[in-house]
Amino acid sequence: MMIKLRGFLRRLRANCRGNTMVMAAVALIPLIAMIGSAVDVSRAYMAKSRLQSSCDSAALAARRVMKNDELDNDVTSTGQKYFEFNFPDGMFGTETFEPEITRPETGVIRVSAATSIPNVFMQIFGFERMPIDVTCDASLNFVNTDVVLVLDVTGSMADPIDGEAKIDALKDAVMALYDELAPVQQQLESQGLRLRYGIVPYSSTVNVGRLLYDVNPDYLRTSSTYPSRVANFNQVVAVADETTTDGGEWEYYNGSSGSGSSSPTSSVRNSSQCQSWVNSSTSSGGGPAPSTTYVYRYDGSSSNSSYVASQNWGWAGAPDTSGTTRSCRRWKITEATTYTVRRGFTNWTYRNETYDLSDFIEPSGSILLANNATGTVADPGGSFNAQQLAAVATGGSNTSVSWNGCIEERDTTTSINGGTSLTIPDDALDLDINLVPSEDSSRWRPQIPDVVFTRTAGSTSVNSNSGSTSTRGWIKNYAYSQGYWACPTEARRLTQWTRDELETYVSGLQTVGGTYHDIGMIWG
Repeated sequence: MMIKLRGFLRRLRANCRGNTMVMAAVALIPLIAMIGSAVDVSRAYMAKSRLQSSCDSAALAARRVMKNDELDNDVTSTGQKYFEFNFPDGMFGTETFEPEITRPETGVIRVSAATSIPNVFMQIFGFERMPIDVTCDASLNFVNTDVVLVLDVTGSMADPIDGEAKIDALKDAVMALYDELAPVQQQLESQGLRLRYGIVPYSSTVNVGRLLYDVNPDYLRTSSTYPSRVANFNQVVAVADETTTDGGEWEYYNGSSGSGSSSPTSSVRNSSQCQSWVNSSTSSGGGPAPSTTYVYRYDGSSSNSSYVASQNWGWAGAPDTSGTTRSCRRWKITEATTYTVRRGFTNWTYRNETYDLSDFIEPSGSILLANNATGTVADPGGSFNAQQLAAVATGGSNTSVSWNGCIEERDTTTSINGGTSLTIPDDALDLDINLVPSEDSSRWRPQIPDVVFTRTAGSTSVNSNSGSTSTRGWIKNYAYSQGYWACPTEARRLTQWTRDELETYVSGLQTVGGTYHDIGMIWG
């Protein structure tokens, strides 16, 4: 048998006819394996891709409905529904499986699935099925969210558009934004996070003084210079100090209808004449002020204010005690008034004036200002601003003024123009929002309109004088209604608001003042 096989192989090697077909048949086996495996792998890739997409959608859906970071039945059932909708049971011939939904860590939903699909060609080689598995995570990454509303409350916002004031439209827009974000706020709160609102109303300034003080009182000036005025007290005035009254003494008629003598005289009067002299009106003497002045009044005696003949006319011991004319006397009381030289108001000088604001900026603090220039000051007088006058004047009236919270900006420059529009000059401190105050030039000034006065229209002079009746356009009383100064509603730092709180706040916004959008942008 072996001899026959060897002979066949020799003949086959020697005869090449038909060998190609045999070799092709042998080569066909690995070729079928290669093509078949490619087809089966391609089918597996398609199945896994669809499985992965289904896994992703299931994870996203499950994470979306998860509340308070709890994996409950609602979460798992939602994930399974989405998975089964996108990858029905038996798709691509897969074995039946059920996706696994877990919570591996805080805020994360994980979906895992494993199955297999039947091979078409690779079964020939003993590989009946190909396993596929997927895993996907979904996390809803909420973050704390802050919204700052910078609101224009200048005078022009009172103008109407289509019959509605612009400020009313602004208020409606604020509340509409709050309502639009309310679901977001609820979602954040369910995750232990928060949505905060900050509000900055602005016109010609902003009301942020109290907020600055709360951060650091050193951010505010404790004294500052304002375009103000001083009251000049140069007029000499004699002010009465006190009036003293003596115990009285006898005064004797000496032949004059006026003053008498301090001792009895030989001059006589009849009874009616004596009575008339005793009942004389008061008289005065001394002076003029500031020298001592005197007032004299007359009684019948130390114990009786009326005329008594036995006491006043021919009294016992008088030089002349009988007849129709006799000696006459009366009881004289002297009131003496002394004086101090002081100074009264002369006129105003309008100039830049520095005020002490250390108490003014304190919580519940105030500054005492004189209402007017009535009263007097100590000699030799001088010039006094409203704060100084309240401390030194007598006879006037004062008012305690509290801070409205609005500010004046930090030091700046007038050199900003088209050539510097892209850069901030070094001395424009008001535009450097990152500058931490370290000296007065970089600190904010409290707004205090009570001490600010305008100059004569068109005047560039720092100083100008005015008479006693002029007020020269007091900023507080006149210019507010004209919009020349304003103090918006106090700004609010980032905080959580209820709808009622926000509605109450925006309802109180008032429109006044000039439009300074740069102020709004700086502080917003």
